[in-house]
Amino acid sequence: MENLKFAIVSTDVLIIRKNADVIEVALQEVNRPPHYVHINGFIGGIVRPTETGLEAAKRIIKDKTGLDTRNIFLTPLKFYDQVNRDRRGRVISIAYIGIMDKITHEGKNVSWVPLCGVSRLAYDHNEMQKDVLTYMHDHLFITNIALHFMPKEFTIAELKKVFDYLLGKTIDKRNFYKFAEELPIQSTKKVTTEGRGRPAMLYKKLSTNGLFLAK
Repeated sequence: MENLKFAIVSTDVLIIRKNADVIEVALQEVNRPPHYVHINGFIGGIVRPTETGLEAAKRIIKDKTGLDTRNIFLTPLKFYDQVNRDRRGRVISIAYIGIMDKITHEGKNVSWVPLCGVSRLAYDHNEMQKDVLTYMHDHLFITNIALHFMPKEFTIAELKKVFDYLLGKTIDKRNFYKFAEELPIQSTKKVTTEGRGRPAMLYKKLSTNGLFLAK
């Protein structure tokens, strides 16, 4: 038993938010010379022996960014265990997607960049960025995951912008409105007068506890 060697378990969180028409992701600087010198990466840290990966993710978000995890929907992304993913040693990562439903503040030591426009990142975080786009693309029309970007009240047009950005194209408006009818949302009977167009109906989210849409 004394010859056993163990891998370190970490967690990385891709915190994303809707800011106007763009989906942004939170980055922090990684400075671990000589392997990683002043290069950006996603929010992450080591999982303690007394906590789960999800508990670690919430703690690390709070400690490293100051963001309120009550406003962040966390869902597992993928398990990353490539042997050489961290140049410093054997580190296995449990990665999560964290979706903010509103912008309360920018967070400390955080930079926000378009999710589709990230540059070279530390570790294997560029792979994670590609994986989160694939995940969102595959889940947008079979789950309510896009609703987690929405504030307390929103228009269908605002929700559609999430789909347009993550799919990389402008989807048909009429078909999208038909799809939106299947989502757990409800009219507030109020309208918004912002913008140049006609007043738009405001909606609110119902329960989003169950991720996948009922058939």
